Amino acid sequence: MARFCTKCGTRNESHARFCEQCGNPITSTATPLPTPPVAAAATTAFAIPRLGGRRLAISGVLVVTLAAVGGGLAWWLAPETASEASFARAINAHFGNDANARDKILCTGNLPYDKDPIRVDEFNRSTRQYMDMLVQAGVYTAPKQESSGGYFPRTHYVYALSDEGKKWVRNSRLCLGAGLQAKQVSGFEQVEEIEGKPFAVASAQLEINDEAPWLAKASNRDTLLRELDRQSMSVSLPVTRVDGKWTVSNINPAEMLARRVTALGKAGSDAGTGGGFFDALKSFFSFGASHPLVGKWQDESGLISLEFTNDAYVQNGVSMKAKFETRGDQVAITPEGAAGVGLILKMRDSDTALLDMGLASVTLKRVN
Repeated sequence: MARFCTKCGTRNESHARFCEQCGNPITSTATPLPTPPVAAAATTAFAIPRLGGRRLAISGVLVVTLAAVGGGLAWWLAPETASEASFARAINAHFGNDANARDKILCTGNLPYDKDPIRVDEFNRSTRQYMDMLVQAGVYTAPKQESSGGYFPRTHYVYALSDEGKKWVRNSRLCLGAGLQAKQVSGFEQVEEIEGKPFAVASAQLEINDEAPWLAKASNRDTLLRELDRQSMSVSLPVTRVDGKWTVSNINPAEMLARRVTALGKAGSDAGTGGGFFDALKSFFSFGASHPLVGKWQDESGLISLEFTNDAYVQNGVSMKAKFETRGDQVAITPEGAAGVGLILKMRDSDTALLDMGLASVTLKRVN
């Protein structure tokens, strides 16, 4: 039987008396090489901790993952705070989803753009100048002249929409772009509760964020933007929180104020003194027999000066009875005995109004 050195573990012949490797005396009893205790211990020690460590690692990852998911859900489900960013997102979503609301601002209806071609009398120089700018921008082709015929022939300039122009005419209106974006947003500082729900009036200055190619490349772009009779790029919209997110409300401001009055159980005048939010609501509609135009108004140059009372308007010292009809943010003025509306003014705020002049609008300021 082979003998193993008890010192170095070397295998020796059965008759060897000393170890061939280290010279250590070998006893007569053959000692089998024991299983190295270190190796066994290493195997045992490695197997158990490794399995346990893996379980602990998996559990740790699971805990961290669940915590992250839970934190993300809590953040997502938390009610959105009133802020410039949240109100801007609500306004952008409103105009992104409501094409009619978007086009009222993006598109101009100063001419019947669905009438193709448009005929302009040779003596109508202002309209011809405007149409020539649209020709230069590529919306219309160069005009052709035609005669009216008869005993007193008159020359008309005929403008036909180009292929590019046809892409940007929607609902009889010429559109300047495809999208709107809110900036300079306010109103988030004045949030009030109505029937347990938060409401506010979000005001913003809008800008075109997807401008029509014909306008972007036009050399007279700035002139066109001034000349185009389009809606003001300033808006004020009622907003409320739905499912935790601020959203433009479909409740009109008058109804919102009525709900507030009901909730308070007081007179309407008390509700009007709430300040902030309810002061902003007043700009949406007139109160009692009055209307927003009562007072004196003047343009920047001072050439246009108008004065309004509850039932009349005064121009150049001459007073004329009239009917005033508020339509949202517009006031239509119909002179007594007239067959149709005489003037239309769009209220930008309590001290600023736009006077519709056909091909353009004139800004009027309230005179103290």
